[in-house]
Amino acid sequence: MSERWKILDDVSDQRNLGSEYRKGYSSTEVVLAAEEAFPELKLGVLFPWQLCSGFAHGRPWAFQGGTPREEMDDEDPDMVILKLTPSLSTTLYPTTAAVELAQAFLRLYESLAEAV
Repeated sequence: MSERWKILDDVSDQRNLGSEYRKGYSSTEVVLAAEEAFPELKLGVLFPWQLCSGFAHGRPWAFQGGTPREEMDDEDPDMVILKLTPSLSTTLYPTTAAVELAQAFLRLYESLAEAV
């Protein structure tokens, strides 16, 4: 065990925190905390993050639900052909949500800095 882990374990034991800190954190935890900390955000935090994650990981629900789609005719009645087209609004939604979150964070930071 490294000396740093020993120091962290000692501090954790003194404060009855356990050893959960060793597992780190997940990005989901951070996003949920931001969603809870800034409930006034109109675009939210969790859904824009989930949508971006869905696109980044190639999830069909993100592409099929997050892009304008057009049904194309097919000779086979059991087949549906969809044309999915990227749109400016799909791109701007998470970008605008991120800007909104950054602005809320800066307002909080400034108010905390003024209180010191």
